[in-house]
Amino acid sequence: MRILHWAVPYSAGVGGQSIFIERLAQDLVKRGHDVAIITNKTTDEKTRRELSNNLVRVIRLNLNATNLDSEAGVKFGRTVEAIQEFNPDIIHIHNLVSREIVYLKLFLNRKDTGTLTICTIHDLETLKRALAWQVTGELLKQIDRIVSPSEYIDGFFEGMNEELRENFKIIYNGVPEKLPPSPTGKIKLHLLFAAELNEHKGAVVLLNAWSKICKNYPNITLFIAGEGVAREFLQQYANTSEIGSQVVFTGWLSQIELNEYLSSECIFIMPSMLGEAFGLIAAEASMAGAAVIVSRIGALPEIVKDRVSGLVVTPGDSNSLAQAIEELLNDEELRSKLGSEAKKRAQRLFSMEKSVDEYEKTYHQLITAQKSSN
Repeated sequence: MRILHWAVPYSAGVGGQSIFIERLAQDLVKRGHDVAIITNKTTDEKTRRELSNNLVRVIRLNLNATNLDSEAGVKFGRTVEAIQEFNPDIIHIHNLVSREIVYLKLFLNRKDTGTLTICTIHDLETLKRALAWQVTGELLKQIDRIVSPSEYIDGFFEGMNEELRENFKIIYNGVPEKLPPSPTGKIKLHLLFAAELNEHKGAVVLLNAWSKICKNYPNITLFIAGEGVAREFLQQYANTSEIGSQVVFTGWLSQIELNEYLSSECIFIMPSMLGEAFGLIAAEASMAGAAVIVSRIGALPEIVKDRVSGLVVTPGDSNSLAQAIEELLNDEELRSKLGSEAKKRAQRLFSMEKSVDEYEKTYHQLITAQKSSN
């Protein structure tokens, strides 16, 4: 099959959505498919890093438009040319971003090649913004299959007309069962937060929680991995709260660097304040056998079952988060039990192989149905 992933935005190796798209594309190539990613141009050199093994072609176009003016028409023409040049059997759309749905709508209206479409909704907030555009609802009706990466996202579409709901299915995002080995080995017992540093990810709640108990654990360090608009504020907060000596800001970590932290000696914390469509890093931490703490919001309780494969706390509640951290630091047996169950559950539900199997099966089903109808 020739599979074109429409991914806007796409920043190779940065963020759960982009990392999953990258892995999916690579694994599909390894299974013998011809795969490309079409995305927006960027001037950020860090995010211009393309797939490291060059298995997947990345097509970067200027897709930034909000209406059908003459400039948008030119850009649309270039987009169609790029799609026709690749000549995909399947266009796999990742999210419906309001600025880009103009091109998708025009392409789907004009296509006469029989190209099939599938859309994965990775971000509910982006979808809500896109739904403010009338064309989004019309676009959903033209897509051949819509995928939710969690029951949480799927539940958002409850109440839609029955015909449209028949096109929906749930496929969990996947993570590798075997992560690349760390060159320096695992570090001793520690806390880890890894996400973009913004108001929605809950880093300030975590720092507040850690400030309440860290003096009881002088040998434990909290690592904050990531970058974002809130980094300077968070660093100042850590310093003024007198916990600076037990907090390390690492910046973005590569996958290999991240693997130094993800282990059974890690307590991974994802205190999100806004509903996560999936929570890829929480699944990765679970696959690594870490003890995981997440907020009771969005899809995170699907990934972590409270007191079975981790601990689930109230979002924004630094007291309950501090209690959960303290419980795991004080109870090695509980840490080990939760980490072991997390790994088993991740292997059963969230493996990359299982996710690729499901997508590949869906592609084949759509192509088979199309051939039968012809």
